[in-house]
Amino acid sequence: MSLGLALGVAGCSSLLYHPSDREYFSAKDFGLRVEDLQLGPLHAWHVRAGQERPHGLVVFFHGNAENLTSHFSTLAWLPAEGFEYLIFDYRGYGKSAGKPTPERTVEDGRRVLEWAMKQDLPLVLFGQSLGGAVLLRSLQEAEAGWNEKQRSKVRLVAIEASFSSYTNAGQSVLAQSWVTWPFQWLSNILLSDRHAPKSEGDSLSWAGQYSWLVIHGSEDRTIEPRLGRELFDSLPDPKRWILTPGGGHISAFWIHDPRGLYPYRDAFLAQARRSLGLKPGRDPVVAYELPFPPRKTARLACDVQASLEFEISAGTPIRAMREGRVVKAEAGSTTVEHEDGTRAEYSELAEMSLRTGQQVRAGEVLGASSSRLRVRLFTELGPVPLIFRLENDPGRQLREGETL
Repeated sequence: MSLGLALGVAGCSSLLYHPSDREYFSAKDFGLRVEDLQLGPLHAWHVRAGQERPHGLVVFFHGNAENLTSHFSTLAWLPAEGFEYLIFDYRGYGKSAGKPTPERTVEDGRRVLEWAMKQDLPLVLFGQSLGGAVLLRSLQEAEAGWNEKQRSKVRLVAIEASFSSYTNAGQSVLAQSWVTWPFQWLSNILLSDRHAPKSEGDSLSWAGQYSWLVIHGSEDRTIEPRLGRELFDSLPDPKRWILTPGGGHISAFWIHDPRGLYPYRDAFLAQARRSLGLKPGRDPVVAYELPFPPRKTARLACDVQASLEFEISAGTPIRAMREGRVVKAEAGSTTVEHEDGTRAEYSELAEMSLRTGQQVRAGEVLGASSSRLRVRLFTELGPVPLIFRLENDPGRQLREGETL
């Protein structure tokens, strides 16, 4: 999107859009039966779930380039997980007639939301890059005409690599190159926030009560992570922020570990299931509480295969990083299983407070430390990286040698 946004600033906002009518992939490439829908001037693909009773319907607002045949693959794995899936093209993209503008993309989004509202399924809405801003404004306008029952159908709104202000996004893109850096001021003249998500002060305004998920790559060179964070901060609770370490632009669902697992797909699925009142399943991207009291000095001595060893004063209370159940308690070691199947093992304990089978609250004391503490997070498939919730930081991995 960076080139498109830069061109938009250099010319007019219509150049934000880079549609194509090329077919990049067909539904057959994914082994799925896709139903072609025509929603007024808009073309869409609708895929049924891989089970008789779907969990919900996921509606995908894609970014500013190409068309649905290229973006479809991002969520093509959803039907196998029990979700129906709809992706559509804005006017001027693919087989959708017309020409895209900021106003028309919002109109297109409202049209799709009205269709989705008529389906007999709870909704999960997903917007990526430019599509995130379009989704947010479309939802704001659509919900104004909905009653409380209709608003309650929307369970989760997930946004990846997006922003809440076109002018701020344009300025950010221009600032990334020495060639365009002097022209940042043009973004305030040539880009308008007239059709961006509406805000009241520093917060976006909503009539409905939704759960929120915002994902952004730490190395996104197209939409800076700070813009995603600003968007997240403007949303009401309940909300969740995931910063993908080393992730680029719209890359979260393609990141996988050496075992072939896709942690951010799992995190998205877990969040969607929670919002629907279902068991979340595996969620490897949970941000954990530190296992010792706030403002207690501890140094991360080493980090080996998700096993963290802290140097800490003897007798320090060791606390559960997350709610769960004690599944193993033996000399110097306690293991707690969480709702998604992950397990946290706390070793090098000098004293222990709990027995096998006991339920544990997050922050509950498990015992006392010796002069060090070893913590390991794992599943039956192997180790899982530990991400901690720190003061002024909603989630990150610790660095070896770091003192807290």
